[in-house]
Amino acid sequence: MQDRRDPPPVISRAIRARRTGGRFLVVRLSALGDVLHALPAAAALRLARPDARIDWLVEDRCAAILDGHPVVDQVHVVPRDRWRRALRRPWEWPTLVAGLGRLVGGLWACRYDAAIDLQGNAKSGIWSLLSGAPARLGLRTDEVREGNGLLTNRHVRAPDYAVHRVDRALAVVAAAVGRASVRHAAAAVPRAPGDREWVDRALTKVNLPARGFIVVHPGTSGFGSFKRWPPKQFGKLAQRLAEAGSRTVVTVGPSEATLGAEVAEASGGTAVVLAPPSLRALAELVSRARVFVSADTGPLHIAAAEGVPVVALFGPKDAAVYGPVRSDRSDAVAGRVTVGVVVTQVDVTCRPCELRRCPDPVCMTSIDVESVVEAIGRAVALA
Repeated sequence: MQDRRDPPPVISRAIRARRTGGRFLVVRLSALGDVLHALPAAAALRLARPDARIDWLVEDRCAAILDGHPVVDQVHVVPRDRWRRALRRPWEWPTLVAGLGRLVGGLWACRYDAAIDLQGNAKSGIWSLLSGAPARLGLRTDEVREGNGLLTNRHVRAPDYAVHRVDRALAVVAAAVGRASVRHAAAAVPRAPGDREWVDRALTKVNLPARGFIVVHPGTSGFGSFKRWPPKQFGKLAQRLAEAGSRTVVTVGPSEATLGAEVAEASGGTAVVLAPPSLRALAELVSRARVFVSADTGPLHIAAAEGVPVVALFGPKDAAVYGPVRSDRSDAVAGRVTVGVVVTQVDVTCRPCELRRCPDPVCMTSIDVESVVEAIGRAVALA
């Protein structure tokens, strides 16, 4: 049951008059996993204000996951990749400025009552300011980065239990609707018309049943490549699962074909590789899995949002802050054990890691296959 007590007046003064409805802009630009962690807060906002307008500002690389999502009315897209290229080409600057003007003008035209900054850095703070919203909500200055607190004007203190990104986002949304708290709400990935058909055809082609297989995802973003578990280890895992009578599907993104082939080769032919054409097709595929296994990457959070038991292989990052959260969890506190989620990691003195690159990611390479097999068993048992 949601707590309907009002937060301190300073939080909700600008939007207190609107007990129902209202116009909200969620600002969470990237990355994929972080956008997925913000979705439960948007879903909670939708439950609290069913007749509100809820829009989202996001970068192009993550926009597909929001397009057509039932909790979002309109998606404003920042064409990050195109603008970054234009910055290196002075002759394209007029086009860049014109595009920026159109995007800002589109935000102003929506006349938002509040911008809800769920990113907490300089970039998201600037966009919250550019939105023209009179109330710009974000976490307190000591809980954000890069001077974000100077760009927001309604500062929210996250509760002591709110360590995880999901719970911190829920705290900001609670302030936006004038409540002491809101509960986690499910926010699975929507499907496009051809997603189920693609998955059906792909599984038939590799002689797999419609459901019940195990999915592993060996990739991460290039930026986060030091968070990967070695492909040979994934291959050995597939071999062990085959010995136990389970088939393994290796999912890969557009630039990960070589990585998938390495896993398949190391599996001795026991694993098959599938490359879903979209994030929605990936969501449909993993929704049919018995278990999903990967490192800390966007598809892991897609699987969790789909309610699939997951085994998360965590190395550099703190799972209590960034770990997967099942969409059907009954516990509102993400930092506690969540049904169907098992985090596998080894003890290292350098976690949490602040490096952008690591020449020897022992936190990942030290995770052994047997511990992952055991974690899969626990995830299935807990689900």
